[in-house]
Amino acid sequence: MFPGVTQSLCIFTATRAAGPVPAVTLVTDGVAHSLPAESLDDESRLPALDRDGIRLYRWLYDNCPGRIDALADMRVGEVDQTFYRECMADSDTGCLLARGCHLRPFVLDTAGGGVQRDLCLVRFLDMKGTAGPACRDRVARPRVVQLGIRNLQSRPRLVAAIAPPGVYLGNSLNVYFPRDNVDSRFLAGLLNSRLLDWLFRATSGNNNINLYEIARLPFPHTGDGGVAEAVAAAYDRCVAATLSDGDVDAARRDLDRAVELCYGIPEGMGVPTGW
Repeated sequence: MFPGVTQSLCIFTATRAAGPVPAVTLVTDGVAHSLPAESLDDESRLPALDRDGIRLYRWLYDNCPGRIDALADMRVGEVDQTFYRECMADSDTGCLLARGCHLRPFVLDTAGGGVQRDLCLVRFLDMKGTAGPACRDRVARPRVVQLGIRNLQSRPRLVAAIAPPGVYLGNSLNVYFPRDNVDSRFLAGLLNSRLLDWLFRATSGNNNINLYEIARLPFPHTGDGGVAEAVAAAYDRCVAATLSDGDVDAARRDLDRAVELCYGIPEGMGVPTGW
């Protein structure tokens, strides 16, 4: 919540003085960091943003009541890479196990992106037992995958792509199963946007991209099909630019504009500079 205060061992001493409190102050290494009391909301979850950031943060939570569960079911990847280690192989088994090293913004690089690891599918499904058929059915569905672990200093922190059917996913990846009326490209576009990355980064306190944290973020409803399609089309352009070594930055800017229009953010209230 305080600029310049990193995640490490913190010992807090709280003192409540008589009368109104103008600010909450943290002193670390002899340096005082203050957060004005009026910038705290009822749940005390506001980060140390500047005035424009606080304004956007509050606008999103006040005007965008939607949540990710209206757009998709979510879970961690199918294959726990510790528990099912004996099912993993370095040789080609015909069933690729995709992990975090295969995922970059907009693309799940199943042809490389790191050391290839395959899955002995028969053994894996046998170990899954009665849960095996349901797991196999999930893998056949459209899915959006996201890095489940991403260093706090990395930009962007939210990295997502669409996974092809039949590829099993390690537990270093988060998985989203779009609702029947939700385009997976639309969902992948939202999860790669600067807006959600800024919002998540402002409240996340560790290297995990926790699904419970994603579940608390404000999401737009699918709304006007034209708006959702604009996000999906912008996502497609980002994928094409990434695969062709094209102008990814320009494609990202188009995606960010489409996402802000989808949220209905008023003009002049976009993501603050520096994020």
